Amino acid sequence: MENKLLIRVFDYLFFILFFVLFLVDSFTFQHCLTGYINHMYKMLVSLAQ
Repeated sequence: MENKLLIRVFDYLFFILFFVLFLVDSFTFQHCLTGYINHMYKMLVSLAQ
């Protein structure tokens, strides 16, 4: 009984994950990735100084 419930929960989690990835298009992903890389670069530069 508990195993079936657990599997159902994982099914819902995967569905939500894929739905979110579907909603977030490549442009938004690239924008976030670029922002993250810039943030990491600035942090590394500030640490190096």
